[in-house]
Amino acid sequence: MTLLDSRYGWGSKHAALIMLLVAAAVYAGLEQWRDILMIASKDEEASHIFLVIPIAVWLVWIRRVRFRRCPPHASWLGVILVFAGAMLSWVSYQSEFQFQAGWHGGAVLMVVGAIITVVGAQVAANFFPAVAILVLLVPIPGNLRLAIAGPLQNATARVTTGTLEMMGFYVERSGNLVNINDMPVAVAEACNGMRMVFALVLVSYAFAFSVPLRNS
Repeated sequence: MTLLDSRYGWGSKHAALIMLLVAAAVYAGLEQWRDILMIASKDEEASHIFLVIPIAVWLVWIRRVRFRRCPPHASWLGVILVFAGAMLSWVSYQSEFQFQAGWHGGAVLMVVGAIITVVGAQVAANFFPAVAILVLLVPIPGNLRLAIAGPLQNATARVTTGTLEMMGFYVERSGNLVNINDMPVAVAEACNGMRMVFALVLVSYAFAFSVPLRNS
């Protein structure tokens, strides 16, 4: 079976429409997408964004047999999502605090809406893991990042302290500052492991939704 099998209601016109509407949605939110790519390129803690689309495509591919039971149906839900995404981006940008996650998220929602406009809600539901993972295209807001990074930094300091004590060193810890034989060593923010957290989340997500379906 190919992905575009006319026996099940799929055809090249659907692929063409999806590409056309997705291109239009990306163009409508071009500034947001440029900003997302810039953040992913320059911020190592956001580099996981480059993994999202390949993993989403993989999750669709391993579920390709589901195309047989969910033929495409144009849906007004997609149009509503496109409009909602546009409004979310606009309101987030115009607000006093310029809610960046909403600005970026609106652009992602417009793309999802463009796809659902062509294929319908049933297809989106059947491929929900691939749709849901797209939320990680939105760069993590600063306050959420700090909420995760702080405990990770403390955990790193605790693990470092415990490891050194087992090795026979005299260690005292005060927050993120570790005194090793009366020599202070600070556990810097770069050591908190944030660079790997969301990459591991993505890999774990892909593994969890891939392995059980290998024989389907």
